[in-house]
Formats: sequence, C-alpha cells, structure tokens
Amino acid sequence: MSELRVLSGREVLKIQGEFGFQNFAQWGSHIKLRRIVPGGRTQTITVPNHDEIDRGTLHGIYRQASRFIPESELRKTSSSRRKQKGPTRDYSSPRQPRRFVCSRF
Repeated sequence: MSELRVLSGREVLKIQGEFGFQNFAQWGSHIKLRRIVPGGRTQTITVPNHDEIDRGTLHGIYRQASRFIPESELRKTSSSRRKQKGPTRDYSSPRQPRRFVCSRF
C-alpha cells in the first residue's frame, strides 16, 4: 500500500460520503458513518472529526473501509500522489516543555 496523505476529518467524511456512507451518530469529535447495502446489512465506519488525522489512525480507517469498498477505489482517493497540504498546526508560538514524572526514581 502506498503512503497515505494527511487528511482532515471533513475530507474523510466527504470521501466516505462518495461511497454512500452517511452521518449516523456522533460522540464528542468521533462520527459514526453508516450505509445500508442491498440485503439490509449495515456497514459502519468511525471517523474522528479532527483538523489533521494521524497517519496511523488514517490507516485504521482505510482498513475498516477496505472491508466494504474495493481497495482499487479507495486508493484513488487516499494515496499520497496528490499534493499534500502543509501542517495545520501553528508552530510559531513557543510551547511549554512537557514534564515527565517517573515514580521509579
């Protein structure tokens, strides 16, 4: 599988909408998409509605979707061949360093 490009939650929702998935439920920032296929079976995918979804999470969504949609069709929409956007996070402001507490020492 080629490397997945960075997508936002809205982009993933739009892509899955092209395959017939509709917004079914939401809990916090996670949205459940569902479609009903002929025969009455339901297919459900959960997508976090974040500005930028981590690649590991995208890979999990891709695996979920590939159970229902042929991989050849998914690759057209999720491969890294398209131009990637720059980071959406603001790195110009300094962040406070994280403090790690270790109880062993």
